[in-house]
Amino acid sequence: MLSNLFSKTNKYYYRNILLMIFLLIGFVISIIAVLVSGYYQLKSINKEFESLSTSALLNKKDFLHTQTRNFQNYLSAVDSSEEFMEFIKNNAKEDTHNKAHITQIMMAVAKADPNIMQFRFIDKNGYETIRIDRDSRNALPYKIKKERLQDKKERYYFKETRDIGKENTWFSKIDLNIEHEVIVKPIVPTLRVAKPYFHNNDFKGILII
Repeated sequence: MLSNLFSKTNKYYYRNILLMIFLLIGFVISIIAVLVSGYYQLKSINKEFESLSTSALLNKKDFLHTQTRNFQNYLSAVDSSEEFMEFIKNNAKEDTHNKAHITQIMMAVAKADPNIMQFRFIDKNGYETIRIDRDSRNALPYKIKKERLQDKKERYYFKETRDIGKENTWFSKIDLNIEHEVIVKPIVPTLRVAKPYFHNNDFKGILII
């Protein structure tokens, strides 16, 4: 059939040749158009993705900066009271009126910001003295009972905060939360902000969110 169409004896031979050339050129042009269109669509998608990614990163960065400043202010809200200074002067051990007052302040701060998952005072020996926990952003914070308080003296945040000196604030990298030497699951990305406290140049403990 095709051999008859393209036989030189066929009176439409040249017309058929031109038609085939035209169809072939049209096919090639179509392929090129599809490839070019796909390239620019892919480029546009990549550009939009990069723009959205950059915007998301900037939003995360702004959120972290804001939250970090908030955490610093929360620490100051607790340590600015006379009761707090009396509390650390007495080595932060006894169940005194001062301790109860500080616990109430820490609880109020934790209730005000759902991003606070833990708020603790850790004494000079690395033991939790006051600890407020929250299980999720939608849950209410609660005080951890004395028998469930933990030894944190080997945790890097305690050691690093202890060693930065007076009037300084320590900021962690974002890591995972660990309880009883086990990573908490589901995974909880954690940012910590802490301050060390001294009385007569003696280290007394840290306050950490």
